Amino acid sequence: MYTTIFEQDNNREKSEELKSIKVVYDSIPELVEIAQEVYDKWDELDIDTYAGGGICHIIAEEIGSYLDSLGVDTYISSSNFEQHVYCIVRVQEGVYSVDIPPSYYEIGSGYSWSKIPDVTFDESFIRIDMLSPDPEDIKFYVYE
Repeated sequence: MYTTIFEQDNNREKSEELKSIKVVYDSIPELVEIAQEVYDKWDELDIDTYAGGGICHIIAEEIGSYLDSLGVDTYISSSNFEQHVYCIVRVQEGVYSVDIPPSYYEIGSGYSWSKIPDVTFDESFIRIDMLSPDPEDIKFYVYE
């Protein structure tokens, strides 16, 4: 299958509107602060807010909101392999996951998680992994 010149130009325009993955990497210090703040507010006795579950969904929402405010095309996604929520971003260089593995700050499974005491987040906690080099492949990772 081939693409027409019009389709190529249209795709080029779309990818030029996308931010670079560099914006995400440059934001790592802020993402660490965001995650630490969510963790520090986590009160396991607050059943109305946390219902015995973890905070990955709150961390993902806050990180996603921040990246979105920078103009990064950001989506919140749930894992098909475990009960976990993280971000997916579409940038000029492709599609990436942006995540902090839950094992760094909580222990448990399913919908029952407990806080690991006294965790201090740092830049090594932020995982940025390429899922595809093609930004248009977002359709394989996010359902709209």
